[in-house]
Amino acid sequence: MLLNKRRFFRLTRPQDQFFLMLPTICLLIAGYIVLFVSMSSIQNQCVSILIDSEVEADLMSRFLGVIQMHLLIFWSTLAALGIGGVIWALKISHWIFGPFSRLDRHLDAVLEGKESFQDLGVREADAIYPIVEKFKKVIQMQQKQ
Repeated sequence: MLLNKRRFFRLTRPQDQFFLMLPTICLLIAGYIVLFVSMSSIQNQCVSILIDSEVEADLMSRFLGVIQMHLLIFWSTLAALGIGGVIWALKISHWIFGPFSRLDRHLDAVLEGKESFQDLGVREADAIYPIVEKFKKVIQMQQKQ
């Protein structure tokens, strides 16, 4: 279960992050399919209107070229946004969940007496850095009393 404590701390593993993001990826793919069908339908309707109005072949080929260029730009942009979104989500999940795994390992070592809590180090860029620093200060205050 995802809410299980031991499982929660393992969201730093790539396969767990993938399964966390799987619904988002599936929605992106479904959205791409719907957009592809919509764009193809619009293109086919435009071409049939041009054929029905008996437009010259030169104008028709120019129109199809412009449509193909716009479709290429549209799909390229959409793909770049999708890939960027997935990379951003992985980075954010690593930024948030990554320190928990290290913190869990370090606290286990402290409980076993192998390390001191003061040796705990998280990166300043991690989301929980301020919280860990505050815990260190509280423990120092408790030790002085």
